[in-house]
Amino acid sequence: MRIVALLGLTLILHGAVAVGADGTTDDSVSPEGVIAGDSTAASEEECLPCGDEEEEGGLFGLLGVDEEEGLRVGVQAPSFALQDLDGKGRLKSEEAFAARPLTVVIFWDSYCPKCLRALVDYARFAEEADSLGVGMLSINFDHEHLAKVRAFVKGEKLPFPVLWDADERVVGAYLAMGHDISLFVVDNKGQVRAVRYGRPSEPLEELRAEVRSVLRSIARERAEE
Repeated sequence: MRIVALLGLTLILHGAVAVGADGTTDDSVSPEGVIAGDSTAASEEECLPCGDEEEEGGLFGLLGVDEEEGLRVGVQAPSFALQDLDGKGRLKSEEAFAARPLTVVIFWDSYCPKCLRALVDYARFAEEADSLGVGMLSINFDHEHLAKVRAFVKGEKLPFPVLWDADERVVGAYLAMGHDISLFVVDNKGQVRAVRYGRPSEPLEELRAEVRSVLRSIARERAEE
């Protein structure tokens, strides 16, 4: 993890990360079966740390987190420029963050069924987020099952951009490699306002509460200017 973190931080110093997309197989993915028909896929017991237990400092807003463990609230979010799962377009983080007061960025892979269900729960917040002026996007870093990931995204009709981190540079820069799902709330200046490594017990409710809390904080800051 320390090597990945150092690699990510080095890449940040050299500018935005730009990555393309490429995949092969065409099987299906579902939250219930993780990767249908693939005996190598991880079971629920084999998921990377999901944060089921509410340890101190383990929820949103991880103030004081050591950089070897995760990004701190208040730092600048690492920049990136990524294509979608089909290798089309190129979304730049600076443009995405500047377009809305807040942007929710979700990193995920397809190995943990509980985390896939959390992703679907996060997606249920998209319409409400839009009404609040909040953007959402997700970044997949699954290399072995890209076509299956495409099938999952299509089947669930995820209502936000799904980008692909082909060489894991972006997930490394966000220090999120050791988790099947992670979430960051970033403001329009590119500052990290909230962090969640691992799967929350109540994904939709916790995301809604955190976004509204950050929006209130921004309103107070503006009132004090």
